[in-house]
Amino acid sequence: MAWENTKPLVVFRSRMKSFNDFIGQLFTVGLDAELPQQLPVPRGGFVSFSPDDSKMAFNRVFREFRTWKHYRGGMADDIWIYDFKNGTTENLTNNPAQDICPMWGPDNRIYFTSDRDGRMNLFRY
Repeated sequence: MAWENTKPLVVFRSRMKSFNDFIGQLFTVGLDAELPQQLPVPRGGFVSFSPDDSKMAFNRVFREFRTWKHYRGGMADDIWIYDFKNGTTENLTNNPAQDICPMWGPDNRIYFTSDRDGRMNLFRY
């Protein structure tokens, strides 16, 4: 779960539209009991928004990572950036290791955890 920075919206991940344990979507919901709205990406897991909410950093695979340390297969996650103004998605990390849990800092840098050096450590982009 996350908050948008400039609007009173909660962002949550859900598999309400999928029976696959690895495929989920990201939704926003306001504080006034309105219906959830899906964000404009087909898949999503962990998420964080830029300080002005114009972009979001997210993982595409919907899962917890605790049993995936040192995994280097096709389901290893990257950090992706979605630009709400342009409607574009960019792979930010593109690394065979696990790059997960993006957090967009107030300094406009993205912090994330990765096991690319053999241990799960904090990295900055």
